[in-house]
Order: sequence, then structure tokens, then C-alpha cells
Amino acid sequence: MVTLKDIYRTAMHQYFREHGDPGIDGGRLSPDNPEYEGVIKHTDPYFIAILKKKRELHNARRRHSRATQALIKHQTEKDTNYV
Repeated sequence: MVTLKDIYRTAMHQYFREHGDPGIDGGRLSPDNPEYEGVIKHTDPYFIAILKKKRELHNARRRHSRATQALIKHQTEKDTNYV
């Protein structure tokens, strides 16, 4: 994630160096503002990669959590049956 975010920021800075920064909205990109249309198009593949990685991490954490809960439940049932 850190590397993807760094690549995204670098692409933004590169675009602003080449085309100038409109410097509006307090430095935040606004998809509704036509002044940022170029930088959004330029950085869109990197932004999509970040969203995809976030989704993958969320799914992995969810699978890990479910597996841990199932293991705890199994261990608890095993312990109650043993006594």
C-alpha cells in the first residue's frame, strides 16, 4: 500500500510540474472540479490500483478474522467435550 501511494503521489507531482497546479480547493483533488480533470485522468490507473489493493487487504483481513473465530469456536467445543 505504501509503495502504491508513493507512486500515486509521484505521478501527481509529475503532472503538476509539467502542467501546473491549479491550487484550488485547499490542495485537495475534487473530481467535480473541471480544473483537476487532467490530473485525475493522468493518475487514474494508480488510484484504481490503490482501491484494488485496499479491497484485497480488506478481504484478507476478513478471511483471517473468520478463520480465527472458527478456530476459537472449535477449540472451545473441543475443550468442553473433553471434560
